[in-house]
Amino acid sequence: IPRPGGVAAGPIDRNSFEDEFPLMFKFYSERGKLSEAQLTKVQDIQQRWKVGCVYWLTHDNQEIEIPEWVAVNVVVNNKQNLARGSRICMSLNHTKGYGCNRLAEGTCSYVHECALCGETDHGVFQKRSNGAWVCTKLRKWYDEEARYKAGGFGDPRKREDELTDIAKQPRKPGVRKSQQTTSSVWGPPVGARTGVGSTLTASTSASSVSEQASTASPAQPGQPAPSGAHHGVKQDALELLPEAAVLTDSVP
Repeated sequence: IPRPGGVAAGPIDRNSFEDEFPLMFKFYSERGKLSEAQLTKVQDIQQRWKVGCVYWLTHDNQEIEIPEWVAVNVVVNNKQNLARGSRICMSLNHTKGYGCNRLAEGTCSYVHECALCGETDHGVFQKRSNGAWVCTKLRKWYDEEARYKAGGFGDPRKREDELTDIAKQPRKPGVRKSQQTTSSVWGPPVGARTGVGSTLTASTSASSVSEQASTASPAQPGQPAPSGAHHGVKQDALELLPEAAVLTDSVP
């Protein structure tokens, strides 16, 4: 329930977190279960990107490191083969959503899978011709993140450790709420798409936040990939790009 006057709702209840934000809950739960070896691999992957000069740019062309949520997800998606997680193609997953142009040429030797959901037929920020994200998990994350903020719980990207601790807690006895859904997850975007962490039943305000996130990406469907879209070249990022989770979305 949104608090009047911008008053923060405080920490979210563990059961409510799982029931109302299942995708976010699952991400932070997985984050909290990482072993020491897996945590080391997360750090190793981030370091490899830095050494290889693989960066993203914000909407205003400010250079940023690829956020932690990306490394966490590729490790979670490749628990049985951590070495594989170190070779995920970041051209396929760059935020412009053009995909990997070297893959079509047969010259890219990296692993081609979505850095968020792990599917092999798209990159995390690729879009359909109607402007909707190909990655369903990305759309759902953005919707949940928007509803989380609208509920007065703050920015999850700034509370990742706190949310991880909450997700570690055992479920309290009680009746499980029915999970909410929203047509915005499956239907075409209204004017634009949602935004690396968001899609569940939302109020009108939460839906509008999600729609605004979709318009933040400068990529245009059908636009040819830039010649510099490959490893070792800086890559653009969404305006509302999750900074550590997701995931945000810490996202998923």
